[in-house]
Amino acid sequence: MVKQTRVFKDILSDHIRSHRKRAKVLASSTLASIEGNKNKKRGQSGSSMTIEVAGLEGVAARLPHRVKGETRDVNLGLSAAAQLQSASHSEMARSAWLQDDLENALGHLLLAEHSLGAAIALSQLVTVQRAIAQDKANMSHHETKSMQAQVISRWRKDVDPMLSAQQAADEMLGRFRWENGTDVAHRTLAKWIAGARRIDSLPK
Repeated sequence: MVKQTRVFKDILSDHIRSHRKRAKVLASSTLASIEGNKNKKRGQSGSSMTIEVAGLEGVAARLPHRVKGETRDVNLGLSAAAQLQSASHSEMARSAWLQDDLENALGHLLLAEHSLGAAIALSQLVTVQRAIAQDKANMSHHETKSMQAQVISRWRKDVDPMLSAQQAADEMLGRFRWENGTDVAHRTLAKWIAGARRIDSLPK
């Protein structure tokens, strides 16, 4: 029985050690990412968030109790909060283990694993959201380039080249619509036509 307890204690120690290191690295990385996003978006309009993190008794002296960042990074902030809680529970698991309180050590380790699992799920959600946003941006860019080509082609075929870009836009207003059903704006038409006029005027 003593041997089995010693083996269990050694296995538990390995798991606690591994988890403490992983949780701290992930928390530091995520907090740095949030801080980096704040710096990139400094000066831009947008609301901020503060997430209060509870249950950090084991790491209160070394880890923050608050996660601050942009509201758009809320899932990343929640992930960081869960990672901090995970790191805290792993510290408390180690403290219990050092006192030979294996039951509490195991309990805190399980809570640490649970918090880390939630953190990883939230981080993966952030990755998915970013991929979706990038796909939407790519689709929007493709739609814009396609619409611009159609406008310029129609302008060259149907509109008097002596008209100014503003006048040509007047002639073409209401003929082109985006996929969402709204008309291409007069300002956008004039901008595209003016650009095409500049290209056409270059020496060939």
